[in-house]
Amino acid sequence: MERRQFVVNTTLEVSSYISDKKGVLESEVEVDFDIEKYAMKETDKSRDMINTIWTEKIKTNPRLFNQSKYRLAAESYNEAGRTVSLHVGITDYKDHVGTNLSDQVEEYLGEGEGRFARMSQC
Repeated sequence: MERRQFVVNTTLEVSSYISDKKGVLESEVEVDFDIEKYAMKETDKSRDMINTIWTEKIKTNPRLFNQSKYRLAAESYNEAGRTVSLHVGITDYKDHVGTNLSDQVEEYLGEGEGRFARMSQC
């Protein structure tokens, strides 16, 4: 299995897994779903920023609404089991707009493996 990682820019990273020139099969993917464990890490400051951004967005587009959505916290490859693991939690559209789509997105980036921990990551 080959993992291909593409860094589009400082805030967007794409990974793909290729096996025999094809994507992985459903049977080769494991999903670890845990709402608490894979929640977005936030502070009072980041929550205030998200709320401020959301308030401004709904002023200019009152049809926007908040709803829950899945959050891809991380992915990994288990060489021994030859499976891809997806670590999934829950976020919502408000948090996505206030982090990933924000003009201030750089403030949410961390370092290393946990660099997206403070972002909504949908």
